Amino acid sequence: MAVIWISLIGCLTSFFTVYLVLHYSDQLGLIDIPTTRSSHEKPTPRGGGLGIIMALTVSLTIYFAVGHWGADSRAFVGLITGMLIVGFIGFLDDLRNLPLLVRLTSQLLAATIAVIGIGQLRSIDVPFLGELHLGILAVPISILWIIGITNIYNFLDGIDGLAAGEGVLAGGFLACIGVVAGNTSVGAIGVFIAAASLGFLLFNFPPAKVFMGDSGSTTLGFTFAATAIIGSNSAANPIPLFIFVLLLSNFLVDAIFTLVKRIVRKERWYLAHKEHFYQQAVSSGYSHRQVTLFEYVLELLLGVSAIIYVLCEDSVRISILLLWIVIYAGLCIWLSFSGVLKAE
Repeated sequence: MAVIWISLIGCLTSFFTVYLVLHYSDQLGLIDIPTTRSSHEKPTPRGGGLGIIMALTVSLTIYFAVGHWGADSRAFVGLITGMLIVGFIGFLDDLRNLPLLVRLTSQLLAATIAVIGIGQLRSIDVPFLGELHLGILAVPISILWIIGITNIYNFLDGIDGLAAGEGVLAGGFLACIGVVAGNTSVGAIGVFIAAASLGFLLFNFPPAKVFMGDSGSTTLGFTFAATAIIGSNSAANPIPLFIFVLLLSNFLVDAIFTLVKRIVRKERWYLAHKEHFYQQAVSSGYSHRQVTLFEYVLELLLGVSAIIYVLCEDSVRISILLLWIVIYAGLCIWLSFSGVLKAE
């Protein structure tokens, strides 16, 4: 019951913080001017992700203070310290457009602090292959996992309501999975992510009044990645890393497919571009609302699949995995050969 009222406080914190950012964006210099890579056409306030940072900070702190986190204070300190570093640098980037090296260095520091606190991925449960023990690679792989998911989430924050809606839905399903698996910490963090994202989404659903900015997208990506390690490391009720991969696979497949495609073309893959699925769809005439709702439906199916995966036996799990491999393979092939998407 405590998680419910804590999440309500978090949602209200997010809502009112975003409200303040929206109304003081001119004075703060938080106006996003459209560029050739942008999906919007008029100047729009950004930095609304500050609401997500504040909400998660408040929610996690109260959850820890009332004793529901347990005796492991180091995990709480590692998670919230790393999250605040990523969020703070993201907010500075929203204000001043920081150099890439500064952002990556701060993410490396944040991921390292988080891994010291929450622990590292000791093994990965690979479908079909069983448990893969990481050994001496556990720490570097854990750090790379956090940095990778942090940036992938940031890459996919490009149209109204997409990243925030993903936070609401993936966080909500993560909460359900935590309950089903008996992992209260993961379930609580999932609820807090969903509540923080919802408070922001009320201002960001198409047509958006304010953008999340790097402050919100990197914070959400970091928190999801760190929570995956927390769930995987749980001694009593572990949650396989694959569950988190499945929940975020719409973002992961888009980012990886786009990256591989650009490398094959011998393009400078590290530069900004407009080749993600959602960008192509918007450029082809679909509205932000249409593309965002399509991604919501996809995430709903992924969330249901993840819950079934946790509840069912190996034969059903294999079927779920094969189904999504076929779906994503078909989507990637279609995008490769169909050229530009066309709206009716």
